[in-house]
Amino acid sequence: MIEPYANPLPPVFVCASASRAAALEKLLGDDLSYTHSAALTETKPQVLQVIKSGSTKYDAIEFNDTKVRQYGDVVITNHKMTIKNPPNTVNKLFVTMVWAKQSGGWQLVVCVKQNADYRVCVGHA
Repeated sequence: MIEPYANPLPPVFVCASASRAAALEKLLGDDLSYTHSAALTETKPQVLQVIKSGSTKYDAIEFNDTKVRQYGDVVITNHKMTIKNPPNTVNKLFVTMVWAKQSGGWQLVVCVKQNADYRVCVGHA
């Protein structure tokens, strides 16, 4: 079995649809801290509410340059992520995820996304 953190497209994003919210709930730690690239931080219940509402839609999600480091029951992954949103928006991000081995298996406990376009980060166009 491939651990959830080792998948080229982490299942936390594969399950990010209203029909798969139950599967996603098992992958998220109860104390999840999920910080979006706009600095909004959400808890597990907040993330699940957004997913169940269907308000967030993706045309495609790609992960590249994944790096995985394991320290006992903790795994840290770093990715370059490209999200394509309808109608024609493309976001390039750096993503860091922290996975912890809990009683229910591997769960995502921290996710931090930051904009990969340095010019945007410092306010230059």
